[in-house]
Amino acid sequence: MRPAACLLLGALLTLGLPPTGPARGDDTHHAPGAASLWASDHPVIARARLLVEAGAFARAEALLQEEAHWQTDAERTARDDALETIRRVRREYSQTGPELVAALQQTIEDFTAEDLRRLTAAGEVDHRLIDGAVCYFRREPGVMMRFCEEVKERRAEWDRRRAEASGQPGAPARPMDEDTANRTLNAHLAEVARAGRAAHAAAEPPVVVPMRFRVRYTLTLKPANQHHDPALMRPGASVRVWLPYPQVYRQQSGVTLLSATIDGEDVTPDIAPPATHAGGPAPIAGSPQRTACFKTTVTDPSQPIVFEEVFEYTMAGHYPVLDEASTRPLTEAERGAFAHYLAERPPHLVFTGALRALTDTIVGDETHPYRKAKAIFDWWDAHIRWRPELEYAAIPSFVEFCLDRRRGDCGVQAVTLMAMMRYAGIPARWQSGLTTTPGRENLHDWTEIYLAPHGWVVADPSYGYRQSDDPDVRGFYFGHMDAYRLIVNLDYGRELSPPKPSLRSEPADFQRGEVEVDGRNLYFDDWSCGFVVESVTPAE
Repeated sequence: MRPAACLLLGALLTLGLPPTGPARGDDTHHAPGAASLWASDHPVIARARLLVEAGAFARAEALLQEEAHWQTDAERTARDDALETIRRVRREYSQTGPELVAALQQTIEDFTAEDLRRLTAAGEVDHRLIDGAVCYFRREPGVMMRFCEEVKERRAEWDRRRAEASGQPGAPARPMDEDTANRTLNAHLAEVARAGRAAHAAAEPPVVVPMRFRVRYTLTLKPANQHHDPALMRPGASVRVWLPYPQVYRQQSGVTLLSATIDGEDVTPDIAPPATHAGGPAPIAGSPQRTACFKTTVTDPSQPIVFEEVFEYTMAGHYPVLDEASTRPLTEAERGAFAHYLAERPPHLVFTGALRALTDTIVGDETHPYRKAKAIFDWWDAHIRWRPELEYAAIPSFVEFCLDRRRGDCGVQAVTLMAMMRYAGIPARWQSGLTTTPGRENLHDWTEIYLAPHGWVVADPSYGYRQSDDPDVRGFYFGHMDAYRLIVNLDYGRELSPPKPSLRSEPADFQRGEVEVDGRNLYFDDWSCGFVVESVTPAE
């Protein structure tokens, strides 16, 4: 917990709660990409936030449940969102010590409760104190397996013992680029680079190597008896589901909906218009987070409801030939036009003291935008590591989270890199959707930066530098983009279409979908989703 929060909490506990005050308009509920618990300036929610930071979850919940604090519907909605966020944080840290010990013993057979206590005290395990109990991140031991040297060494030793006992010597570790997915991706990156350089020589656009993709995306709403609140799934209840849908943007085109069904029956979803103003300095308009919205009613609460869309799109690589000589500083007029992409956006994208000091150290006296951007990207690749992350609704600030730990998943890294670039005077913004590399299909987020005169180019922090002897492949993700992508979002924390008034399951990103029943959000524990890339073919 931050020192200021500790001092404020001490004052609250010693002196009692001061009188409440009015909320500040819509900011109480509709914070940019964050739940009201982290962003609202309502004084009661602010006090609850301090209690949560101190681990006093039950006290925070009791405070929020005092009806005298809430005068308007907007305030009560913010209160409900804050309570729901506390529930989500509890879910993220829902693993007990014995459960984690048992999970570790699956691979490290002599792991003990004392080992866990010792590693917890040493800060090697993702945990937090909740109402006096030590609670562990539900995705552990995944983080320990990546970052705790003792756990990695003991796991390797037990793997060796099991291999010897079975008479099967362990297979030698393979360099990253020797596995199939990485070979496929690296060959593609080399092809994109060659085509991009040829296009540059011919004075043609740097959009190259187009490919045609078909994606089947499915969301399944669980039966009522598997819900957090089964009463919501009553007969006749109204259900709305938002599924991700491809943008139309520069190298992504030819978007076609092939089918849409609910429980196998054809339907016509509401397709949001694509985003606009994506090529220049103006804030993105239209639908920065593009959706296909399905509507139905509950008929039999004991049965699941399956929503499915199948669409095709053409995606190409983007390979402008970048170097210091071809890149120029922004003019003063351009800096003014790009002010939106140079600003802070609390609570996630903030120029904290730590971020300012770090960026100043990295950039130094450098003034050229290409060299500044590359220095930040180089530092990032050397010092920030990917980790399994909390659900974003449970994170108060992406920048603080990432820089405090020097770790984060792709979305946390993307926003933090954006903040460093913006502070250094490099316009930066968000993109996200899917990666569709065969054998490596997954959700993914990344960053775009603006380098004049080339325009918006990708800087993918969690992909970073590749392990390759080919310099075009190794440095590909500073300034270039592969075709194994699906772009759904050109910004984070933006309104869906049609609007979703309830607290989103994912307030910042939009890749898995969103669900509400009778105007109330259903969180990830009430439904499941998945996608399959059914075909990948060359495109004209």
